[in-house]
Amino acid sequence: MYYPTLWKTGHLTPIYKSGKRSDVTNYRGVCVSPNFAKVFEIIISDQIKFNIFPNISPSHHGFFPGRRVESNLMVLSLLVHDGFANNCQTDVFYGDIRKAFDVINNIALIFKLSDAKYRFSNSLLLWFRSFFHGRRQFVKINSILSIVIEVLSGIGQGSILAALIFLVFFNDSDCNSSITTDLNFADDKKIVHNRISSIDDTKLLQSSIDKFVKWCSDNGFELNTDKCKIMSISKKRSPILADYYIDGKLIKRVHSYKDLGVTYNDEFSFNDHFELSTKKGMSMLSFVKRQCYGRFNLDTARMLYSAIVRSHLEFASPVWAPHHAVHIKSFESVQRQFVLYANRDRYVNENQDSYQLRPYLDRCNEIRLTSLLRRRTDAAVFFIHDILTGKINVQFLRDRIHLYDGSRCLRYPSFIRINRSNNVYSRFSPFNFACQLFNMAAAHVDPSLPSLLFRQSVLKLDDSIFEKFGNPDA
Repeated sequence: MYYPTLWKTGHLTPIYKSGKRSDVTNYRGVCVSPNFAKVFEIIISDQIKFNIFPNISPSHHGFFPGRRVESNLMVLSLLVHDGFANNCQTDVFYGDIRKAFDVINNIALIFKLSDAKYRFSNSLLLWFRSFFHGRRQFVKINSILSIVIEVLSGIGQGSILAALIFLVFFNDSDCNSSITTDLNFADDKKIVHNRISSIDDTKLLQSSIDKFVKWCSDNGFELNTDKCKIMSISKKRSPILADYYIDGKLIKRVHSYKDLGVTYNDEFSFNDHFELSTKKGMSMLSFVKRQCYGRFNLDTARMLYSAIVRSHLEFASPVWAPHHAVHIKSFESVQRQFVLYANRDRYVNENQDSYQLRPYLDRCNEIRLTSLLRRRTDAAVFFIHDILTGKINVQFLRDRIHLYDGSRCLRYPSFIRINRSNNVYSRFSPFNFACQLFNMAAAHVDPSLPSLLFRQSVLKLDDSIFEKFGNPDA
């Protein structure tokens, strides 16, 4: 079996990442393939995923159905709070591979695909060999084209099959340690040790880092040591600050890190994320208002706000949802500004002698918007429900949910049993917080309902049911 030669030529579009724009290494190349090739890749991926997914390590949260950014970060959150509960600190290694998709050795990839556990036939392996061999590409910037060159390695960023094939190649990168935990998202690697109470414990994490470094070397990958980081997460005044190394080079220690779009510090506080998100949200809102002024009607403005601004403010909210009124108001202030903008014509036509605005929630309802607080609450409830129904396929999270068995006669039984903790940080961890919100919803909506019906019923609940956790008008 052979892959058509005409479909192997694609044009590469450079996408800026960070750093100096004049440095070509600061761009990510996305290969755009012919449309017929994409359709064919979709057909192939739909067939081989049944062989691949059952054999993928539970540590992978990217390119895998039922696992996503929220599940990756929630597992990390539980590990960190377990460390708090045990009076230990958590050290996290953040690994960054240089151009992971572009340097994969095709021969090594075919060798991994030939593993018996994937049960691929020889004819399919020959097809994969044809698919990877002899690929060509050229760079396109605006209307300027470069010469066509042959691609000797890599699986092509932007390819339909690339994500699935990369899972196979990266699948054996875990350290398989009983002490440390691997968390992967695409080519991003975290190695977590949440039982550090002495300097000897840090050597176990260093050992896992060394194993990952060796795996990278054996598989033709190069770690970007400048972007690899170490963070020690602790509530203690004097944490253990050990040095970690990659091939003798000291790994830079950070006190705040942006992990998969969410920023937290070495106390596992999301205050930096609150500040950065609201500032960026205000900036994006200004852009929307400038583009909409005098051009679009209310429906279009609301659509742009929801797609550009609100989606940014809500990204992975079950992991970092704020509890304090000052942070809740800070996020809500962005939407308040949009509500004022959207209702500006109505205010002009009202009685000029009245300077009293109607309640914020009433003004949101007028333009068919829900408060950000309520949307974060619903997202947390749906997150737990997705775990219970298997839509989020992470056994580590499912094992943390203990349903009430009814063996004790309680006046107000809860659907999920919340473990009592003497540690205040663990008691109000994101996962426990989400479970508490779920219990509030489950008191009014049957959790055994189908997913869509459950969501519709929760959305109809009155805000007063969850008012214990804050109010944007407070």
